[in-house]
Amino acid sequence: MSSVRLSPRDMWALQWVAEMYAVPMWVLALLLGTSEQNAYRVSSRWKAAGMLSSKKTYRPIPGSQWVVPTSEVATSLLGFHCAGWVPGPKDANHLQLTAQVRIALAGNRPGEEDSWVSERVLRNLNRASTFGGARPHLHDGHYTDDLGRLHAIEVELTRKGSADARTKVRAAYDAAKAAGAASLRYYTANSDVATRVITAGKAVLRPTSGDPDFRVSPLAELIELKTEKDEPKRLFAAGGAA
Repeated sequence: MSSVRLSPRDMWALQWVAEMYAVPMWVLALLLGTSEQNAYRVSSRWKAAGMLSSKKTYRPIPGSQWVVPTSEVATSLLGFHCAGWVPGPKDANHLQLTAQVRIALAGNRPGEEDSWVSERVLRNLNRASTFGGARPHLHDGHYTDDLGRLHAIEVELTRKGSADARTKVRAAYDAAKAAGAASLRYYTANSDVATRVITAGKAVLRPTSGDPDFRVSPLAELIELKTEKDEPKRLFAAGGAA
């Protein structure tokens, strides 16, 4: 039995990470409002407490190690079965940028009402509601603003083919409408991606009064775009050290 005692703040952060599947150490530092060096110390305590795998170190892309709660811990924290999962090179960049978007929109202060519903949680909710039927599009997250308005969030990093873009934008918009969202917000990695999303929206969307707004914004206006080539940085945010 582990002798490591975890605080309520530890448990809040662990649940946050589990909701996002996994995060690199520099995102954990951003979440906790501390240095990356201290985030490694926090992660070491979590590992000693049995919350993270003690056998492997995950680094799906060059840069920081990744924090990955075990299947058992994620299941306990989220209240539904979470299969064993580790980040791969193809999805790592999207995961870390979506986590940044969540912090930028919903904040990182424990104890406050959580205004973000992650894709992992949405997947579970849709699994329960669509058992045996077709599954609707899953957004990267749902964010509720200070006025109580729900916004469906998409983090779009790659320029898709025209037909694929039209299909996905239509599906994302239909899912936003079904969720009662005030808007469908795309945050795009560059101008080429933005142009493709905007063009797809113009081709397939015919919103009427009461339908969600359709918005496309540069990702770089919301967050600092950190890539795998960046040197490790000391990242700070409100909330104090863990």
